[in-house]
Amino acid sequence: MRSSTFFDHPPLAMPVDVQGYNIEFDQSEGQATLTLVGDLSGAATDALRGLLGCIADGPGELHVDAGGVLGADLDAFDPLLELARERWRQDQPGVVLDSLSETVRDLLDALGIPTQPPVELDADWLSSEVAS
Repeated sequence: MRSSTFFDHPPLAMPVDVQGYNIEFDQSEGQATLTLVGDLSGAATDALRGLLGCIADGPGELHVDAGGVLGADLDAFDPLLELARERWRQDQPGVVLDSLSETVRDLLDALGIPTQPPVELDADWLSSEVAS
């Protein structure tokens, strides 16, 4: 599955400061991987939430490559955190952030989430969040 947009600019007319995002999901060799690239603004967050709604019940951990994220709203990772919480409540495998850009590190740091990959959004972090 792929969801992407570049704000209706044709490829040759894009400004140098490219705004947009790309979200790709790959299920191969028993591993689910979500790749996030670009600017994760409100539209990207909505697209991510929609995509995660389709893949939420996968059997294993969801691995996330966020090394290509160039910009992100403070709530850009809410859909992933919501999925991790839901999986934790249902005693399912969690969400693992395997690769982080500096933007994502800054965002996670602001949210009080560890920033050294792999970052497992699992029972340790979620239970401390629920307790606070």
